[in-house]
Amino acid sequence: TAVESLNLAFGALNIETQMPGLPTKLLGGASLVVLDTTLVDGLAQTVVTVNNPFVPPMTILSIDTKITYNGVALGTVVSTFGSPPVIPGVGAGTITAPLLMNTNPHDLVTLIRAQAVSNGLNTDAFDGLLALQAGGNPSPDLFVGFNVAEFVTKAMAGLAVDITMTTTVKVGDYQ
Repeated sequence: TAVESLNLAFGALNIETQMPGLPTKLLGGASLVVLDTTLVDGLAQTVVTVNNPFVPPMTILSIDTKITYNGVALGTVVSTFGSPPVIPGVGAGTITAPLLMNTNPHDLVTLIRAQAVSNGLNTDAFDGLLALQAGGNPSPDLFVGFNVAEFVTKAMAGLAVDITMTTTVKVGDYQ
């Protein structure tokens, strides 16, 4: 603590304790904003809703996050904030940070196809597109009525990813 009188009084005191888990989720939700430049630089924007169950405000000093799907890295967020976001006590707030995305075509196609199968979509036309890329010659009838954007949107619905996050926070005067 920065309070000098407390440092003198409690400097040599060591109290061991275990805190129970929080009844409230700290992460309220997250979304991804794909920018006009994402295909060029691989950077997208994350918007994360953070819940603060504590009475004092919570300051987010840094975030180091890895997002994976079946062991394949999809993206990372590494941010040390120049102006750290402050979440009000017993409240919620949002944090915006850059997300470096994995734009490797093989990884993305594998993800989309796996999700499409998981969501019960017919992948014949999608597989046909991949065959075209590999020099194949699928029947043109395969693509009648096929909308790639709609297919990808439906395939990615309900995507569950693994998020590993290390965050440095300050609650009130304590870090």
